[in-house]
Amino acid sequence: MGGSVVVLEPATWTDITSSYISVQPTASVAGSHEKMMKAPRQDKYIGFGSWSLGAAPAGSVMDISTVPWVSVNDYTAITEDGSGSSSMSVAASPYGYMAGASHSSTADEAICNIATKAEVAGQPSSFTSAGGGFGAVKVYGDYLYTARSAGLVKYLFTSGTLVQSAINTSYSSSYTDLAVASDDSRVYMTNGTSIEIFDGSLNHLSTVSLTGFSNLETMEISPDDKWLLVAGTASPDVNGKTAMLNTATLAVTYPAVPITGLSSGRMTGSSWYPDSDRYIVTGYSGARTHLGSRSAGGVITNLHTYIGSANAHGAAVLSE
Repeated sequence: MGGSVVVLEPATWTDITSSYISVQPTASVAGSHEKMMKAPRQDKYIGFGSWSLGAAPAGSVMDISTVPWVSVNDYTAITEDGSGSSSMSVAASPYGYMAGASHSSTADEAICNIATKAEVAGQPSSFTSAGGGFGAVKVYGDYLYTARSAGLVKYLFTSGTLVQSAINTSYSSSYTDLAVASDDSRVYMTNGTSIEIFDGSLNHLSTVSLTGFSNLETMEISPDDKWLLVAGTASPDVNGKTAMLNTATLAVTYPAVPITGLSSGRMTGSSWYPDSDRYIVTGYSGARTHLGSRSAGGVITNLHTYIGSANAHGAAVLSE
């Protein structure tokens, strides 16, 4: 995803966007924090964060359960300051509500009805006073997980009102991502160039340090819970970089990525195939969006020529 959503048929990488999308979401993209995110283990909604310079739209949610897909745009209940560094994260729950958080001097948050865009009041203070920074806001199953200045928090998210389930204020980051096992027994959070591991109650278990990164920007756990894919900016800043963590042994390998020789090689989004072997990592500027395989040791196909842009802000594998 750059300025629009592109749908590719994976056997030939044919662009079939017009078969699914008649009206594109209006979310504006420019940096990398305004990611496109489909909650793992559900095929109902995709959330689109937005860059919010001036009057840019305040995020979008696309219903992908019908054809053509239906986009709901501009959740104005979540305020931005309109500056060039202002952006928004959007996470959609399969129960019909979205969680949005702005990353600007306003540092605003809201839970909204996806269809009507109406804000639902009465949220926990840990959500409404989470603080600024480019933190993570993601949905896994029945839960919303946030990692922002207030710490790492887990909420039950089956209705319009969040119910706080667990919190760890000792670990927080203003520039992070997270991933959660399918049974909610493990939570993984990037922290600088390390991965922090927690149990389902957000008690800290261990830290895994990675090498060769200047920053980690995306992570996702495989459907079988055995592998954690992490990607970000390499050090030195060229090409982008990925890492693969074995969640049982905590051993780390570093899959190959497309070689560009370019700076600003930021890997910003990731998504697994159902086979827990293939994956897609999206690239920003000097990095390249690509299809990779764990068993093949990394990149299989450079997708840059198929999406028509160096800047892609997320990927979602919907079906074989």
